Amino acid sequence: MGRHRPQPEWCRFSIDAPLLTDGRIRYHEAQALQDKCKVERFKPDEGHYEGRLALNDYRLTIVWPDRSRLALLPVRVFGTHFTKGRLVALRPGFGPAQLFEITGVEHLPTNEHTMSDKLSISSMH
Repeated sequence: MGRHRPQPEWCRFSIDAPLLTDGRIRYHEAQALQDKCKVERFKPDEGHYEGRLALNDYRLTIVWPDRSRLALLPVRVFGTHFTKGRLVALRPGFGPAQLFEITGVEHLPTNEHTMSDKLSISSMH
């Protein structure tokens, strides 16, 4: 009898953003402190990238630094509630949206360098 081996994750994101107890982002706080809403992206064959979460008119977008090869591919985040087990869609650039699952929500102590919550998001297989 063979064993099922899990496939490696296609892509993982970690997002620091302030959340309400029901999982919605506290938009006004996050918008005022966008430099603290950090995003990390990891893809096994491409490595690690850092960006930030931009909020405009209640739209969430992940943007990358100009020097990054991802700079021209801002990622639109589709979802309103970010709780463990929920699905969200991420759409890089003008490409098709990809489905991701929120695999964890960690509450962090707030200080001058971090927001109060960290989301872990992994692609669906």
